[in-house]
Amino acid sequence: MNPAAEAERLLQQLSEVVEELRQAVNSVLEIIPSWLGWVADQILKGWNWLCAKLEQLWAYLAELFARRGDPDALNAAADAWARSVGGPVSARAGTAEAGALRVDDMWAGTAADQYRQILPAQKGAMAAVKTMTDAVGQALMSIKTGIYKFWGLVAVALAALIVSIIGAIASTATIFGAPAGPVIAAGGVVAFLAAVTGGVLALNGDVSAANNGLVKVLNDNTPYPAGRWPRGVL
Repeated sequence: MNPAAEAERLLQQLSEVVEELRQAVNSVLEIIPSWLGWVADQILKGWNWLCAKLEQLWAYLAELFARRGDPDALNAAADAWARSVGGPVSARAGTAEAGALRVDDMWAGTAADQYRQILPAQKGAMAAVKTMTDAVGQALMSIKTGIYKFWGLVAVALAALIVSIIGAIASTATIFGAPAGPVIAAGGVVAFLAAVTGGVLALNGDVSAANNGLVKVLNDNTPYPAGRWPRGVL
């Protein structure tokens, strides 16, 4: 399963267990006797604190899922660069060699000698196109892998958060255990946010590394004097 789709499924499950926790808190508040009002106060205080954490969590998750990326589109783009640009141009590179063109048999003298001098530069320029398209494809695939790793981490972190919420529900089953429920759940929220923040930093690192590798190849102007295609005439 796509990790982002799995994370989305777990997000729905998280919403459900949070609702179960809300119902559990309300249920325990209904049975607390008046002489244990201080317990009810602690539960409400913890629940309000948890709600603030959850509000932060929902906003963070909404932003994440709105910018989930598209690994399939990256894969298609990498394939298109290789299939539609790199492959065809690379196949033509062999034609820019002495003896490979009709003019090699028809030309003679000084003009022919000068013409043959430009062929290596033309061949090098065409071969460099394949090098660049390979770099583009590698960068796109690296980002695709980084996105998959990131959403895998999000899915794992969501699963751990769900477990912590379930633990909070169990604690809330008793009057004296109920005050700890929101605290347990809030701890899970904090741990989730810390884990995903680390994942964001790792993904940014993957994107930066892919970009740096691509820029390095694109900045190599050796096959293209002054950044232009080599001249076809002398």
